Amino acid sequence: MTKNKKQWVKKDTIFSIASWAGIIILLFIFINLKSGSIGNKECPDRIEGNVNATLLIKYFESPFCFYCWLEEPILTDLLSRRGNLFTLERYDVRYCHNETARYKVSGTPSFVFSLKNETKEYVHYGFIDKRKLEGVICEADGGC
Repeated sequence: MTKNKKQWVKKDTIFSIASWAGIIILLFIFINLKSGSIGNKECPDRIEGNVNATLLIKYFESPFCFYCWLEEPILTDLLSRRGNLFTLERYDVRYCHNETARYKVSGTPSFVFSLKNETKEYVHYGFIDKRKLEGVICEADGGC
């Protein structure tokens, strides 16, 4: 290969990598604009379940978190079956910096459990399977 051809291949590779990076960034922006997450800075993002329930669950999530994707169907199922027993507050860690710092959340998913008539809070960092999460909900309510 001649020197000029090697330089051309090198420039072509750099251009290709830069093009793909640009496409990925634009795709990321488009997805976030479509979902409404850019500019949405309310914390919590959503409140679900029974706002008058004794148990409050603060759920810290990120759209880029693999384990959050696994947690989502569990939360959806528990909200449909046991949603009258708890309040679920959702916090997007990209925007909810005060709450994230308050509970020292450094990864997602993370949970904060509290009873409305008590000041004590229990923080859990990481994924919780369906059986354990339902157990916490049922125990706080006095049994399901």
